Amino acid sequence: MDWTTDIVRRISSAGWAVLGVTLPFVFYTEVYEGALLPRLVVLQLGLLLLCLFLLFTKRPTVPKPLLLTTGALIATAALSATKSVNTTESLLQLAHYVPLLLIPLIVTSTLEPGSVARTLVGWVGAGAIISVIGISQYFGLAFEDLPSSANPSATFYHRNAAAEYLIGIIPFGWYLAQRASARWPRTFYIAITALCTIYLVFTRCRGAWIGLSIAALIVWIAARRSPSRSLLKGNRQILGVLSAAALLAFFLPDRITTPGAQHFDEKKDSALSALTSIADGSGHRGRSNLWSHTLRMSLDHPLLGVGLGNWEFIYPDYARGDQMNVNASPRRPHNDLLWILSETGIVGLAAFAVLVLLAVRSGLNALARGDRQALAAACLVVVLAHLGDGVFNFPRERVTPAFLFWFACGGLWVIDPRPSPQVPSRGIFVGAGCLILLATYVTATRMAYDVYHLRVHRAERQQDWDQVIRQAEAASEIGDYRANTFIALGRAHERQGRPVDAIAAYRRALVLHPHSLNAHNNVAIALRKTRDYDGAEQAAKRAIELNPRFPEAYNNLGNIYRDRSQWSRAIEAFEQALEFAPHNPVIRVNLGRALAASGDLTGAEQQARNTLALAPDFGPAVRLLTQIKAARD
Repeated sequence: MDWTTDIVRRISSAGWAVLGVTLPFVFYTEVYEGALLPRLVVLQLGLLLLCLFLLFTKRPTVPKPLLLTTGALIATAALSATKSVNTTESLLQLAHYVPLLLIPLIVTSTLEPGSVARTLVGWVGAGAIISVIGISQYFGLAFEDLPSSANPSATFYHRNAAAEYLIGIIPFGWYLAQRASARWPRTFYIAITALCTIYLVFTRCRGAWIGLSIAALIVWIAARRSPSRSLLKGNRQILGVLSAAALLAFFLPDRITTPGAQHFDEKKDSALSALTSIADGSGHRGRSNLWSHTLRMSLDHPLLGVGLGNWEFIYPDYARGDQMNVNASPRRPHNDLLWILSETGIVGLAAFAVLVLLAVRSGLNALARGDRQALAAACLVVVLAHLGDGVFNFPRERVTPAFLFWFACGGLWVIDPRPSPQVPSRGIFVGAGCLILLATYVTATRMAYDVYHLRVHRAERQQDWDQVIRQAEAASEIGDYRANTFIALGRAHERQGRPVDAIAAYRRALVLHPHSLNAHNNVAIALRKTRDYDGAEQAAKRAIELNPRFPEAYNNLGNIYRDRSQWSRAIEAFEQALEFAPHNPVIRVNLGRALAASGDLTGAEQQARNTLALAPDFGPAVRLLTQIKAARD
């Protein structure tokens, strides 16, 4: 190795270290996905710089099998976009995932086995700081003003994302403690790893617990079978401290003062109840239904799937209301392997599986060597824990956990003692750099859009319709990225008495998300206001087809029939709406009005009185009773 290559490798090693330390702390509260997109941009810029450094090495190479499988997976993801109903989202997701897939290639060309180990020191230190923040939130001591939808999340916006980061840090902390020869460094790394373990317990993320535990067990069994068993020596103290820390954390109650929108429910009142709920059939939170519908989707689109990033747009057509409502439809199937299968087909899943299996094979090769056994074990645990958690969650989407996963895959290739065929990679990294540069531009544009989208979201919650229109129009000048932006825009136009503009906005939303319950239901309301009853009926029925338990859509359909004086059909629609929303006073009054118009004054009076029993001061019900009395007189 010449001196320039050595310098570049040292700089690259420092670059990896800085990147891994920085990513967990990057977030921006003025972006809709403030913990995802800013981190993705930082990661992309870091990878772009590493590709540029590689151009100064004498003759960079990459393992040929790794190059071929990575290329196959990227090509499959790109080809899957041809099946997308929303190709814009496919482009956004390509910008998200392609740089991550390139990480192992960049790792193999920039790091040596020794530099992999040195890179991890700062990462584990950053994990300790993150853990202090999360533990402080758990006990209500500090950092309560950090944005979060589910505390204790530290800087990750959600505790599950923090847990997925921790299962990538804890194995590296164990490794640094294992390799430390002096007493104080060893004690220091054990303490840091114990701190991360405590915080992992406090997140109550059962998928992460299962993933890490099973991964550690698998690697321990593999280590016992290897010719060199040095990994099994000197671990009693480390494992004893970590076990004691985890056991203690299980019995410490939380004192979270700002839990966010998703506080611990009854299944997670304590860490112990969260652990026991794993065996509870109700503990899966409907995931089995998500998985079943996703499998049907995959069977209907076997080769290339429904298109990268398009699961959420196709799922409602298969769910028929299962695990769905107007306010919160699922965006992913909570299973990474099924997610890959459904969006990129058997071809994409096979390419992903081969890519991971080759990395695991490299790790098993290294596990047989005493000098690299501990590092191989740590990287293997990171990879397997990520996959295990991905059976229940979606760590592949979250930038920092995915970064750790793909880095560990690359690290396994680096420490593999068996040589692989190498190919010159200077031209490859020129191409990779161009892809990452394009991805950075796409992500930055998406982030600029999401600044306006967040403003739309906030203004809509405050019912500031003028502000919704201003911000949505500013967002649309950047592009059409989110259906919800245009649903909010349509609602704002509708509230301000412009149904024609509302219809145009809703139809823009339907171009992006053709199976959106909200968009179909809302366009039915707006079409009814323009007296396009045929179009309104069609839209309302489409919403009901997508969700047969959708009371608002049945109510809208009843209003359409009432406007046409089709009283029997209106009554039937309102009765179906009440079946799914029996305590809704608006629907009850609507049913009462339809009954009165059809001549059933007794039934109408009963509905009015039932409404007042639910809502004693509900004016429309009082007026309906007055009208019924006048009709009888």
